[in-house]
This record gives sequence, structure tokens and C-alpha cells, in this order.
Amino acid sequence: IPRVRLGPLEVSALGIGTGTYGHGFQSQQSRMTPDALGNLLKEALFQGMSWWDTSDDYDTHRHVKAGLEGVDRALVQISTKSHCATAEEARRSLDAALAELGPVDLFFMHDMDDPAELAHRRGAYDWLRGARNRGLIRAVGLSTHNIDTLEACLAWSDLDVVMTNFNKFEDHMDAGLKH
Repeated sequence: IPRVRLGPLEVSALGIGTGTYGHGFQSQQSRMTPDALGNLLKEALFQGMSWWDTSDDYDTHRHVKAGLEGVDRALVQISTKSHCATAEEARRSLDAALAELGPVDLFFMHDMDDPAELAHRRGAYDWLRGARNRGLIRAVGLSTHNIDTLEACLAWSDLDVVMTNFNKFEDHMDAGLKH
């Protein structure tokens, strides 16, 4: 699998997520045992997928940790996400992720689906930027499913990564390809 730049990181062009059809601490992956999903993640790495994505609300941090057992951590790029809005929430969320996963490469502020959230969650973003500058994480990003938020976040010039959905069949999107 080819490698690509994702902000300051180099990751596999194809990654594996751990929250398919998941929300509220249950997903197809979180219903697997940690060892079963951990083995799937190891197989994904063997096939060249070095970018593993999780979130505190997928309830799969322990699954990712199981996948990392016996693996050279330098070969894997881990991203996680949180709905944190304040500096204190960001600190607690990152502390939990570091305790549950070990090193985190990319930390996303998750589901920012209204441009007004950019201002509302600025405290968390500023704290995470400081955490990046202190070397606690390598990159800060945000995830959105909203085209207006995607356009508005361009004003955050020091944002490392934006994750959004793109589906050429326009399934589960709020804006079509012609937007």
C-alpha cells in the first residue's frame, strides 16, 4: 500500500478504522473481543495498512492496544478522536488515550459538524496545539461531515489535518460533488 503525507505524518494511503457503524460506545469492531480485533489490526499491518484509527467513543482503545502487542510501534500510526470542547476535557481525553494506547500520533476533535463549533471548541483546540508543541502528540486535527464546517476550518491555519467523508455515490454526505 503506498504511503502518503497526512499533515506532518507519513501513513499508509489506506487505513483501518475501529468504529464502523459505531456511536455511543458500540460498533461492529467493539463487539469483537480485543484479541480478535487486535489480530485483525496486525493482519492489516502485515498487508501494509499502518494507519489505525480509533476514538474514545468507539470503545476500542483496548482493542488497538491488543493489536500493538508484539508489534514494532514505529511501524504504526495511531489516530484517536474526542468530542472534547474545553481545555480540561481535552486534557482528560488525551490523558486517557495515552494511558490506554500509549503514544498517539494524531488527535482529532471529533464530529465538528456545525461551523459554530469551531468557536465553541476553541479551548480544546488550543490546549491540544500546546500538547502537540510539548511533544505529547504529533498532530492535531478535526473531523467533520459538514461542508460548511470544512470550509470554515480553513481559517485555522495551524490545523494539521482535517478528516471528512467523501463518497462518490453521495451516500451519507451533506453536500454533493457539485457543491
